[in-house]
Amino acid sequence: MNISPFSGFYFWMLLALYVAGYALLRFLGAASWVRNSFTIVVSLMVIGLIQNHSEGAYLLGFLILILLMVFLGGRALLKGVSSIERKWINTSLMGFLVLVLCYFKYSDFQLGVNNVFQSLYSLAAKTAVHWNQGIFLLGVSYFIFKFIHFLADCYNKKIKGLSLLTFMNYILFFPSFFSGPINRYNSFAENVNGSMTKKPDYSGGVKRIIHGLFRKVVLANSILPYTIISLDLTHGTVTPAQAVLGVYAYMVYVFFDFSGYTEMAIGTGKLVGIDLPENFNYPFFRRNLQEFWANWHISLTTWLTDYIYWPLARRFRHVEALRKRPIANSNLCIVLTFMVCGLWHGDGKNFFIWGTYHGIGLAILNLYGQLEKKYFPKRWQKALNQSRLAYGVSNFITFQFVAFGFLLFGLNLERIKLFFRLFV
Repeated sequence: MNISPFSGFYFWMLLALYVAGYALLRFLGAASWVRNSFTIVVSLMVIGLIQNHSEGAYLLGFLILILLMVFLGGRALLKGVSSIERKWINTSLMGFLVLVLCYFKYSDFQLGVNNVFQSLYSLAAKTAVHWNQGIFLLGVSYFIFKFIHFLADCYNKKIKGLSLLTFMNYILFFPSFFSGPINRYNSFAENVNGSMTKKPDYSGGVKRIIHGLFRKVVLANSILPYTIISLDLTHGTVTPAQAVLGVYAYMVYVFFDFSGYTEMAIGTGKLVGIDLPENFNYPFFRRNLQEFWANWHISLTTWLTDYIYWPLARRFRHVEALRKRPIANSNLCIVLTFMVCGLWHGDGKNFFIWGTYHGIGLAILNLYGQLEKKYFPKRWQKALNQSRLAYGVSNFITFQFVAFGFLLFGLNLERIKLFFRLFV
């Protein structure tokens, strides 16, 4: 039986049974550990069914093993172990998680690792062995970022009320397992445990799910045939105008598809009293690129800011040349952070270029902001930041910049070359 998240009869049947079962447990006054256990079992069923292929059971077991390792590591970090032990535990687990992400995310990395282990096994066993290629663990991008957040916050003593069942529920909670939003442990634990447990919001949850379905099924699917990823750029009938419109269509398609999923995930959480973070807030109507990213895939942006940008910025402050040049430090960290963002999205070179493109754009914007404050008269600054005309112009420029970025995001390098050849 194959199912997909928020798609197909079997998924919706499991979701209905889960919500009904959770409501019954609440009505009976079941303890939080019982509700956590019930949610974990349902989440494992959903993840297992969606991951359904020859390696599915092994991959699910591997996920549980990593989960237990991270939990034990986090618990050790919260206890009174020595600073050297804490650094060793944190660094080792963080490095391992990055390797796991690379293995399941990047096909060339997986191929290289498999070849090494195949050679070692063949030498030891004196017999040839062939490992399957293209093995991918669904949701790996999101749960690895959750693991990293958890370990970082355990290292900084920020995690409160740690328990194994709550942690398992936090990682495996199926509405947000596959594509986010990337929530935080403490807020999740407050929702599901003790006196802080929230009551379900059935009307609000159903509304969000319906809105999400409309965005994904009606709007996104209607736009998809006209997007740049659907056009045959090798066919001579595609005009430059169609290609350009296809880029804009793809940008809108990604928004409706991804925000639709987020709406359904948030709505499902509301049905059992679990708050998932908002992920979109009218991003295409923002004044500049910084505001765009503050309102697009918000949970990812805040994660990157908290766990990539700020750690880099604090570390680089110890470099004398950067300590004396805070803007240079900030811009370097911005570009590096968005390089990571690009790599996180996929293993194609175009994703790295896309992330670098946005990082450079944000760095230029950051530099411009500092120059504006330093050299522009107050009346100019007021006009640029408060007038409707300035807002319209800056929004238009931002919109075009983001749209071109979606061209880099949606097409590999060969297809990008075909796109530009249409204009020669």
